[in-house]
Amino acid sequence: MEGTIAEAYLRQRRIDCALSETLRFHPECWHPSGRRLPALVARVDGLPRVAVHRTYLRPDGCGKAAVDPARAMLGTTIGGAVRLTDAPGGRLVVAEGIETALSLACGLLADHATICVAKLWLPEGVPRRLTIAADGDDAGRAAARRLAERASALGWSVDILPAPIGRDWNDIIMLRRPAG
Repeated sequence: MEGTIAEAYLRQRRIDCALSETLRFHPECWHPSGRRLPALVARVDGLPRVAVHRTYLRPDGCGKAAVDPARAMLGTTIGGAVRLTDAPGGRLVVAEGIETALSLACGLLADHATICVAKLWLPEGVPRRLTIAADGDDAGRAAARRLAERASALGWSVDILPAPIGRDWNDIIMLRRPAG
């Protein structure tokens, strides 16, 4: 991904840590509209079949493409996750989006395992301690509560780390770190 539009997109979002091997760049990724656009592509793990998460990008990498949808899944992703870091001995940290999870991995929770999930996936071989990084909106907080209830019922120790109202954790990194 080094030197690609996808890397430029993540760096302008103030994500300055090493990027996971699960992330790739595709210069002409198929979009549901039939167009081919540059995209950040992420492998979704923990599934019986291949699935990917796509974020369509502007040609210069300065933001998401002006298309609907700007993000799309390919394949069934229920029960899978995009694993972004792997810090042994830490908590499992889940977040709603790739940018949010990478923001946590780049400083806010740098010593933790961080995973971006679509639905609950509790991988083997990690401590049964879970932190849910909830977005600061009603939908994000409700999803965090549902995930916490499900994980608790399975015996996990759960904490919720709510972002401030109207924000996500990438917004917080962008406020704290200067551009460039």
